[in-house]
Amino acid sequence: MLEDLVELLDRQWKFLHAQEGTAFYRQLRRFVRFVQEDPRLAALLRDIQRDASELTHRHFQHDQSLTQSLVALKGEFVKQAPDEDDSSTPPPADGWLTLAHELTLARFDAIANYPHARPIKIDTLSDDTKSRKLLEILAAKINNPERRPSLFSHPTSTTRTKIQQSKIDELQLQLINLQQQQEYAHRKFVDEKLTSSGLLLNGVLQLLHDLNPEPTPLSADEEERDAQMHAQVNQWFNEGLEMPGKRKITEALYNDHTSSKDKNDAIEHSVQALKPYIERIYEDLRLRVGTRRSLLGLINRFQHRCQWHDRVRLFNLAKGAKRKVEETLTAELALWLFDQGLSPVSKPMMAGLQPDLTDPSFKFNLYIEAKQYNAPAKDYLVHGFHQLWDTVSGLKGTPYEVKEAFYVVFRCGGPRYVLPDQALPGEGWTAHLRIIDIAPAKERGSQGAKKPIVISMDELMPARP
Repeated sequence: MLEDLVELLDRQWKFLHAQEGTAFYRQLRRFVRFVQEDPRLAALLRDIQRDASELTHRHFQHDQSLTQSLVALKGEFVKQAPDEDDSSTPPPADGWLTLAHELTLARFDAIANYPHARPIKIDTLSDDTKSRKLLEILAAKINNPERRPSLFSHPTSTTRTKIQQSKIDELQLQLINLQQQQEYAHRKFVDEKLTSSGLLLNGVLQLLHDLNPEPTPLSADEEERDAQMHAQVNQWFNEGLEMPGKRKITEALYNDHTSSKDKNDAIEHSVQALKPYIERIYEDLRLRVGTRRSLLGLINRFQHRCQWHDRVRLFNLAKGAKRKVEETLTAELALWLFDQGLSPVSKPMMAGLQPDLTDPSFKFNLYIEAKQYNAPAKDYLVHGFHQLWDTVSGLKGTPYEVKEAFYVVFRCGGPRYVLPDQALPGEGWTAHLRIIDIAPAKERGSQGAKKPIVISMDELMPARP
């Protein structure tokens, strides 16, 4: 099934990439709709967007932490040089900030106390964080040459004393350390955001929205209406991709009266800029499909190995294990995964929860719950899957959050159950179910064969509230 998905994804991307001009934009909407509506790709899209959300959260958290350090440093500076505190400077009456006001501590306080982070410009190198602006202001204050005492002239009423300057020099060292932290974090974030398919996906979705936004009824109240219009303008300029000429692109897409030159310039430039972004999203989707296919391939190959070549040994092993059958068979699966290059850990404690197997070194957090039965056990198997569901859902939001869960059931005897062949969608994760039949031949041949018992998806999925 996943092979078909890869082929379909490849065909959709190849067709989209071959389009030019307005045809590219129209096909782009169809491509986005395709990956959003296919349930298998939609689950991977959620993973991609969750990765982007985590990236921006780390970025904002670091900026907030650095901001707090800079606020504390500013407080120390004001203690040492109270006459340089211009925190009470009023903003310009006309609302236009001058360079002089931009470097005041009043402006510093306004930026530090602003409750919202600025939207991320996805495809630019600029740094619009609060901490960068605060660093500029504080550096201008601490390093102000007009305030430093001179070796060749007498001090004035505006210069610092040598004792003051000595203490401020210590603050300058702290400032340099914070500047280095900020520069390192910014460069690291630039590398991450420019290669983040999730951020690019969000930017593409925002761009498509901006080109044809759903209408919002304007308020009858004049002030609210002005606020709506202002918010709409801000959305065009502050979010998503830095795509110049959005209005020209819209006119080219939906207005026949647009001149040929304007249409060609706006469309050609934007299509050439967009194609590498869409390709990165496509490649990430393909990688994730391939990773899922590789994991499924490993579990399927283990299933075939057990049933075709190792059935007798495993059955005898389970028979001799007495009360530790599941642990013994899980150890066999762990050994198989280790031989394939993974690093499974058996029954670890993860956020107070305990899976049978997990691989903490795996990027997408591999999770396996193993069960066995040798007698009628339908309720037991259904309960076991509910146990997996509760455990995996309980890991959400932790460093051990799971993207792929496997429910592996060893049949040592008893009725033959049939589990759903398709993947089951969890709460931001996907579950794959496999039964590995190692029962003796007499229970599988014509004499021992009985009608299999189907356990449906509805029976396995938790009840909706």
